[in-house]
Amino acid sequence: MNFVTISNETLTEFKKLLSDNDINSKIIRINLAGMGCGGPTFNIVIDEQKESDISCTIDDITFIVSDDLHEKFGDFIIEGTAENNKGLILRPVNKPSGGGCGSCGGGC
Repeated sequence: MNFVTISNETLTEFKKLLSDNDINSKIIRINLAGMGCGGPTFNIVIDEQKESDISCTIDDITFIVSDDLHEKFGDFIIEGTAENNKGLILRPVNKPSGGGCGSCGGGC
């Protein structure tokens, strides 16, 4: 099951990012970095697979995510410069509506 969608162009850009930063590991974890006024923010880290993770391999890169995170947000999309003119962006398919912080009263 592929829970990550990434175009060939973006995969090339992603691999270049890993290479440019001397990252040799090909196991990439998708994490929830936090919740803010704009909703959830995600990041990626180098990690090892745990029992509670699901994984998919695209080309030679293995993406892992906790089963709980996948249940909450569904699949993930990685877009690159060719698609958004901004660079690499990771976003969930099931992004919740509204913000995620309580300090602004929803006014952000």
